[in-house]
Amino acid sequence: MIVSILIVMVFILGVVVYYLYYLAPRLSPRNKAESFLNSNRIEEAIVEFKRVLENHPQDVGVHYKLSELYLQQDKIDQAVTHLEKIVELNRYNSEVDKEDVYKILAEQYFKRGEKLKAFDKYFAILREFPSDTEALYHVGFMTLGQELFETSYKYLEQLSRLMKKNFEIMFGAGIAALQSQRTNEAINFFREVLVIDPHSDIANLAMAFALYKKRDFKTSINYSKMVIENTGDENAVFIAKRLLAFLYIETKRSSLGVRLIEDLKDMCINNGWDAEMKGVLFDLGFAYLMDEKTDQTYNYWSQLYQADRNFRNIHDLITRLRKEMDVKPGSKFEDVKSVLVELSQWKENAFPNNFIWSICGLKSEEMYDLASIMSTAKASAAKDKKPTEKDSVSRDEYINLDDFFQLDAETFRSISYRMCEKLGIVIDDILTTYRESDGVDFLGHTKDTKIKTLVSVRRWKGTQIGEIPIRNFAQAVNDMKAKQGIFITATTLTSAGEAVLGDMGKVTVITPDEVAKLLKGLI
Repeated sequence: MIVSILIVMVFILGVVVYYLYYLAPRLSPRNKAESFLNSNRIEEAIVEFKRVLENHPQDVGVHYKLSELYLQQDKIDQAVTHLEKIVELNRYNSEVDKEDVYKILAEQYFKRGEKLKAFDKYFAILREFPSDTEALYHVGFMTLGQELFETSYKYLEQLSRLMKKNFEIMFGAGIAALQSQRTNEAINFFREVLVIDPHSDIANLAMAFALYKKRDFKTSINYSKMVIENTGDENAVFIAKRLLAFLYIETKRSSLGVRLIEDLKDMCINNGWDAEMKGVLFDLGFAYLMDEKTDQTYNYWSQLYQADRNFRNIHDLITRLRKEMDVKPGSKFEDVKSVLVELSQWKENAFPNNFIWSICGLKSEEMYDLASIMSTAKASAAKDKKPTEKDSVSRDEYINLDDFFQLDAETFRSISYRMCEKLGIVIDDILTTYRESDGVDFLGHTKDTKIKTLVSVRRWKGTQIGEIPIRNFAQAVNDMKAKQGIFITATTLTSAGEAVLGDMGKVTVITPDEVAKLLKGLI
C-alpha cells in the first residue's frame, strides 16, 4: 500500500516538474514571443507580446519591445501608441531608457509631420538632460526657424561648445547671434565657420554683413570680394557687388561704388531681372548724386519712373530734383527740401536688418507656436519643484514681477526680448536711446502683419507712469516712423497717464498684470 502511494506521489511530482520546467515555459506568451523572434517570425511574436499585455498592461518592457517591432515593419502609428503609453505610465528601467523613448517618439512625430509634438519631446529631454546634443540641435534650429532668436541662441551657443568644428551648428549660432543683436558674437561664429569652409558663399556674405553692421567697412570689403572672385552663383555675386558698392561709398570711394552698380545694371539686363533693375536704377541715382552728377541721377530716376511710378518715393524724388535743376543762378530758390538730405537715409536703408536672415535658408516655411510649449513646460517644471519659503506665498504671477525687478541688466534685456517674442514681435534692433538698467528699447515688426513697431520696456520701481512718459513715447514712435508702439511697464499708470492714452491711437500699454502673465515661464 505504501509503495503504491509512493509511486503515485512520484508520478504526480514528475508531472508537476515536467509542467513547471518544460511545458509552462513553452506555453508562456512571453517565452513564445522570444522564441518566435529567434526564428524571425515577427508577426507571431507581436501576437504573443500583445497577449502578455492583456494580463500585464503596465509592462513597459513589452510596450517598448512592441514599438521596436512595429518600427521594423514601418508601422509608425502602432509604434507611437506603445511609446506614448510608456510616457503615460512614466516607468523606466535599465532596458527602457526615458531619454531613448523620448527621442524615438520625437523622431516618429517628425515623420508624421507633427512638429509641435516633436519639439515638445526634445524640449522635455533638455529639462532632464540639458547637454543632450540631439535635443539641443532640434530645439535650437526649430526656435531659430520660428524667429525666436534669443531662445535659439541660448541652445545653439551651448551646442557649439559641445560640437565644435560643425559648419551647420556654428553658422546657425552665428545667425541667431546676429538676429539677437549680438554682432561681435556673430562675427566670432562666422569666423569659425570660414575656417571649416573658407569658400562658402553664405558664410562669407554673413561675415561681410555682420562687419558692415558693425561699421568695420574695410574688413567687410575683403569678404565681399571673396564671394565675387570665387563663386559661380550669379545671385551671390549680385548681392556681394551691391554690398561692396555701398562699402566703397562708406569709405569715400564713391566712383568705385558707381562702377559696381553700373555692373549690376548690366547683370540685370543680361539676365532679364526686371525687379532687381528697379532697385539698381534707384541706387544709381543716389550714387551719381553723391558724385555730383545730377544729370545722370535724373536720367536713371526717369527710367525708373517710367518703369514703375509707384516704386518707393521715386515720384517725390524726381519732382524735387527737377525743381533743383531748373533753378538758375541768382534766381530765388523755391522752398523745397533738397534731395541731398535723402542720401543718409538711402545708405541707412540699403539693406534691412534681417537681410542675411531672409536669404540664409534657415527660416521655417510654416509658423508654429513654440513659445507656448516652452512656457507651459517651464511652468509645469516650476510647479513640480520642491516649494521653498518664497514659493509658499503661492507662486502667482506677482512673484514674477518681484523677480523681474531683481534681474541683472543683461538678464533683464534677455527676458524683455523674449517677452516681445511672446507678443508676436520680431526684433530688428536693440536701440541705444535708453541706457539705464531699468529700461530697454526695441525696434521690430509684427510677425504676421510686418507692422513696424517700437517697444519700450520699463521696470521703474517706487513710482507710477504719468502723462509725460506716455507722450514722450508717442513722440518716439513718430520719430522712428513706426506704425505702432508698445509700452511695457512693471508699474501702474497714474490717472493722468491713463487719461492721455485715449488720445494716443498708436500706443498700447502693457500693464503690470499683463507683464506678470508674460513673464510666466520666462523667470
